[in-house]
Amino acid sequence: MAIILVVIGHLSTLFSGLVFYKLNQYIYSFHMPLFFFISGYLINFEKYMNIEKTYFKKRVYSLIVPYFFFSAIAYLFYITMDYLYQPQIHNIELFEKSVVFNLYAIFCSANGYLLDTPLWFLPCLFITEILFFISRKNLKENYQLLALVIFFSLTGFLYSTYIPLRMPWSFDIALTGVVFYLAGYFFKRNYENVFFRKSYIFIFVLFLIHIMSSFTNSRVDMYKLIYNNYFLFYLSAFSGILVYFYIFKRIKPSKILQFYGRNSLIILGFHYIIISTLKYTFPVLFSHLNLKISETLFFIISIFLILLSLIPAIVITNRYFPCILGKKAEKPHILAVG
Repeated sequence: MAIILVVIGHLSTLFSGLVFYKLNQYIYSFHMPLFFFISGYLINFEKYMNIEKTYFKKRVYSLIVPYFFFSAIAYLFYITMDYLYQPQIHNIELFEKSVVFNLYAIFCSANGYLLDTPLWFLPCLFITEILFFISRKNLKENYQLLALVIFFSLTGFLYSTYIPLRMPWSFDIALTGVVFYLAGYFFKRNYENVFFRKSYIFIFVLFLIHIMSSFTNSRVDMYKLIYNNYFLFYLSAFSGILVYFYIFKRIKPSKILQFYGRNSLIILGFHYIIISTLKYTFPVLFSHLNLKISETLFFIISIFLILLSLIPAIVITNRYFPCILGKKAEKPHILAVG
């Protein structure tokens, strides 16, 4: 279910109007922290504690290999579309740069130069998990890890505020991502049972806090290192994480939502390409057919079209390219080590 929020959030950036801006602001206030939290929640650290090489090898195959695979597909897609649109003119600014620069941008996951922007999350999660693994292995006491969480949160925020230099593989974002990753890890082991005994009134109050802090703070964008107010960012993120985690656990999702949830990695890799296709083809199609449609209706239709278009991409990838996802079987792979 969380991956659908990502799709809706990215789609909303293409629409004008206050409603779409506020929807985007709301989703961005917690959706990426939620993914880091879920990844930390699902990590089985004890299983890999004494076999570091196996752990890192597994993460390379399940995160870094898919990153390069989807990056290559995106590059080929956009360069083809750019050529077909106007063969003699580069409409995508990145293609005006050298091939060497483009290869550098892909290899280093250079922020601001990714054609398939959502892919930043994969190398960032890889760095986040390395930071977590090293920290958890060397710090045995919970209070030590809590102190480290505070250190990471302050370092990540201060870096985003005062240092304009972006780091490869989103290491600068990982300084903040690891805070939510560690929180997910601790939540499962220490607080989950207590939390799910909370009343609906408590969850409702938490939801109100989430809404107020989300809209009081300005728009957040982890990819661009935009957090705005430090306290409001973490308040809106953690309150949103807990509210939606509660909902996800209490409400059994339909088989359709389970299907999309199990294939989060594939959706992450392909949905932005589909959104770009709709962005450039639909206006031309509507103009040619002389059709007029409201933005809201177009937005809703686009969501369903994207989700439908993802189905063949999911089936083909699972059936013919399972090794790209770091797996052997055809069952979908999720974004965290179990």
